[in-house]
Amino acid sequence: MRIFEVGKADWVEAGGHSEAELYRAEDGSVRVWVLRVAAGSSYGPLQGSSTHQFLVCQHTAGARLHLGSRVFRPLPGQAFESEPGEVFGVVNDTLQEVRFLLTRLGPDGDAVALGQTFEEYLAQVRPEEPGLLSTTSNPAGR
Repeated sequence: MRIFEVGKADWVEAGGHSEAELYRAEDGSVRVWVLRVAAGSSYGPLQGSSTHQFLVCQHTAGARLHLGSRVFRPLPGQAFESEPGEVFGVVNDTLQEVRFLLTRLGPDGDAVALGQTFEEYLAQVRPEEPGLLSTTSNPAGR
């Protein structure tokens, strides 16, 4: 048995987010990690060709979770599944850090960056909803 303390984790910084790995299968087929996205930063957009991603919201104050053309404002405890080929990521447009527990089932290194912003991606897949990303209220009251 292994006990993992988030506060004492070995965090790896990558742009506006950081990751702490909990588990990785020797063949790379399974990976579990904690993702932190700083206020005003993002993670992705990424697309996994053959992976399933499971994202469990641990701590949030209204950040946007993108799964395909859908945009969610998850609450702590909610779990989401990203299907193979689906675009996913997090935009933290709040004033607080957000945190997710992620599990990837599929080949290591399968998820690739799209090379565009979430706004550019959504303008392509949902052009009829130009105000989709505008935030009129924030659950954190900010």
